[in-house]
Amino acid sequence: MQRPLDDRLLRAIGIPAFGLAIPHLTHLFGEHSAREGVYWFGVAWFVLLAWSIWHTNRWLLFKQREHVDWFGDPLRKILLLLVGVVFGTVPVTIGMLAAWYRIAGDAIDWRAIEIVTLTNTICVVFVTHVYETVFLIKER
Repeated sequence: MQRPLDDRLLRAIGIPAFGLAIPHLTHLFGEHSAREGVYWFGVAWFVLLAWSIWHTNRWLLFKQREHVDWFGDPLRKILLLLVGVVFGTVPVTIGMLAAWYRIAGDAIDWRAIEIVTLTNTICVVFVTHVYETVFLIKER
């Protein structure tokens, strides 16, 4: 029997790292600075967004692993992973970013939401790849 994957350290580092880096790199804070309460609310909001995306996609990844094997049906596995990443990332990102703009009192910047959604999706593909690599190594 295989031991379950202990990814607590990866999550403890990855979630805050993505939750802090992506909004700063994509300028989601706009003109808000660390002197404003809304900025700190945004910090918590974006870490919550990263947590939500990570755990949604992690759950989807673990569930699909119960049903599809890399070696038995690799094309189906890749398609399910990509569909899972899109549905586990895009709606959550769009919803939480639209809410952020409203909470911050700013006009919704759909171009920024598009960029961040794409960035989040690419990051999730990378993290999913890391998880799958670890699983395959453990299975060997």
